[in-house]
Amino acid sequence: ITVALTAKGPQAYRDDAGHNKDRLPEGLIPPDKLKLSVVRTQDGLVYQIAIPWKSLGADLPPKEGDIVGIAAAVNDMSTPEQPDPSALGVFTLKKPDAFGALTLTGPESAR
Repeated sequence: ITVALTAKGPQAYRDDAGHNKDRLPEGLIPPDKLKLSVVRTQDGLVYQIAIPWKSLGADLPPKEGDIVGIAAAVNDMSTPEQPDPSALGVFTLKKPDAFGALTLTGPESAR
């Protein structure tokens, strides 16, 4: 999922759903399917994203102790003339062995 602040405001786009293309089609993700806000601060942009597990292809939400792979990249394209940052080797695409691991925990108040 790619998120960006566009001329039309914050938008989310599903680039490639791999083997789940029937359930997770490529294209813009409607705002009711993924919560996204972008706020300008004096230091830059702050992105806040709430991605429902279902929009990632999960039939059930994970439970405490589950481990999921996660990868993230930040690309700053300040002008249209700037080369595509992904073409510059900023991050490794589609190599799950290079992804980080995220262990899910319960709410902090429950610990």
